[in-house]
Amino acid sequence: MKSILVDLGLITKRRRGMGVFILNIAQELLKSDLNLTFVLSKNIDEDIIGCWEKMSPRLNVKFIYSPLNPVLTEQVVIPLLMLFNKFDFLLSSGDSAPRLVKRKRILLILHDLYFFEGKKFYKTQKLPLRKILGQVYRRFCIARFIGRKDYYVLTVSEFMKREIQRYDLSLSEKIIVIPNGIDLSKIRSIKKGSNKRNDLVLITGIDPQKNFNGFLSALESLSAESMINLNRVKVIGISSDEISVRASLPIDFLGFQDHDNVIQTLCESRYFVLSSFFESFGIPGLEALACECRVAASNTGAIPEILGPNALYFDPNDASSMKLALEHLLADEKEPIVEEPDIVAFTWTSIVQQRLIPFLKSL
Repeated sequence: MKSILVDLGLITKRRRGMGVFILNIAQELLKSDLNLTFVLSKNIDEDIIGCWEKMSPRLNVKFIYSPLNPVLTEQVVIPLLMLFNKFDFLLSSGDSAPRLVKRKRILLILHDLYFFEGKKFYKTQKLPLRKILGQVYRRFCIARFIGRKDYYVLTVSEFMKREIQRYDLSLSEKIIVIPNGIDLSKIRSIKKGSNKRNDLVLITGIDPQKNFNGFLSALESLSAESMINLNRVKVIGISSDEISVRASLPIDFLGFQDHDNVIQTLCESRYFVLSSFFESFGIPGLEALACECRVAASNTGAIPEILGPNALYFDPNDASSMKLALEHLLADEKEPIVEEPDIVAFTWTSIVQQRLIPFLKSL
């Protein structure tokens, strides 16, 4: 069986999208009989690694801890491990890869290609320095893959598969779709003790791509009649010191929240909005549906593919379109009906056991 080195450098204590993705992938891979070695950051939750190490004697998994930051781990530690330990493949953790590892030995995970299209979103808005540096770094890492056909790409949606083909990043038969997933058992557990309020949840950020300003404009334009059914707007991902809004708006800025608190907030809220200009998947929308929220979402990127007929859609570039969707969202008193198979198909267990592991075993 092939030996695979798995870069888990993004699993830090303050995990966001890609970190959550690779953490859940890793936890499911632990259940397999694959020959795996995990490269971990020292900045990882002790409870997670403690649990994994208790399991490891029963598993064909080894753990290597890097004292360096994720960039140096990726560009220095991992190439050395690949060279001296003779691993067959490297499973990257997302949107980048070491420059000194041969392409044919890399299983490249691409969540999106925003770092190639950054100017499209950031022409008129100031981008934080860390985001600029992140884009430059990812372009630097991925540039050598363009036009080459000697490697595999793993991506999260059929939409992203088409985008990768558009950039000539891989042959179609070497693009494998491994969707994001949700922890349905956790959601069911939290949902049991929760009561719904007429709150609206927005999971966003200061990145212009998340279109918080567009959402804010639509919210401000709602009539008093439309606002009757709305209690509070819970904004996750932005703190009150990062942005200023009109004091009369019923907004609570919750800042960064760990995943359990995000699910708790969704389970206690009736409405959810996904306002992004672009998403390669849109995990929060899927989690909102599983938490029985009524959902309004952008009609762009992979969002319609993932949420299907279970959401109200709007054009994120059109404030009046978003306003109309919000009005319908707040006026509809029917509880959302989401078919169970639509949700179960996106659990981490289903995705890893039915898609990723069979692919890795076929290499």
